[in-house]
Amino acid sequence: MADELTDFATWLRETAAAAGRDPERRGATAELARISGVDAGQLSRFYNGQAAPSYKSMLKLAPYLGVTADEMARRAGGGEDGLPAGGTASEITPGQALLALGITRPEDQAVVLAVVERLRTYASSSPDA
Repeated sequence: MADELTDFATWLRETAAAAGRDPERRGATAELARISGVDAGQLSRFYNGQAAPSYKSMLKLAPYLGVTADEMARRAGGGEDGLPAGGTASEITPGQALLALGITRPEDQAVVLAVVERLRTYASSSPDA
């Protein structure tokens, strides 16, 4: 896992630099955090290989890095389809399931994820839950 995080961090820094958001440039991380809505401290942990982003964070960051969330998921250790390597259905997130279903546009993914979250909230507040 540590090697995957290190490889992902290297790729993320190179991708950010290629998109004009070089994390070595003063203020670049704070700027990316501001425009993407991802916490600057968390973004720094991604750059340093201390954590991998959630799929929600990938959806937020990808448009500003010139990549897709699907590519980020693969680079973060997912299989060819962006799902966790060797994962089972119970181990995947709704975002990863969207990729497996072929829902790849960030706008479409955000809508479906919002609906899933609303259904979870509804289900947890239901008297039968």
